[in-house]
Amino acid sequence: MNIVKSLAAAAAFTVGAGAANAVTFSGDIITFDWSQTPVSQTFEFTAASGFRLNLDSYSGTGGQQTGFVLKTQDGTTNFTTATQACDSSSDAFFSDGCNLVTAALPDGTDLLNQVLAAGDYKIGIYDSASPSQGTFSFQIAAVPLPAGGLLLLGGLGALGAAARRRKKAA
Repeated sequence: MNIVKSLAAAAAFTVGAGAANAVTFSGDIITFDWSQTPVSQTFEFTAASGFRLNLDSYSGTGGQQTGFVLKTQDGTTNFTTATQACDSSSDAFFSDGCNLVTAALPDGTDLLNQVLAAGDYKIGIYDSASPSQGTFSFQIAAVPLPAGGLLLLGGLGALGAAARRRKKAA
């Protein structure tokens, strides 16, 4: 299910001259590619419903870890503040913490362990040196309304109808 309803300008880069770095979007997958470090890339998107941020894939050449940040577009809420590993970035977007991902993390992992509300977001990656080139993909995974919630609403509606009938009969 594609929950991303619109996209803003794609990317801001801080990389070495001539480097081939890119941000791509397809369906519900946002992919960051880089071939030289240091690299910082950001991408803005709007989620139409609640979602989870899952790791789609991560790979790097000669490297250990890459940091990522997810914030609201207005910058008021940072959902990733686990480490100060991104502090060396000259991009202020990464200045108040990032979460680290390594190749040992299984694909499909929920990166934030929480459901995020519909809204406008900005996501970015930062790598200072290692891996010197790589790919990092995020999945914006929709969170369906639980079937139990629909049953509860139906039950409450039935109770309301029964109470109304009893009140009319009295």
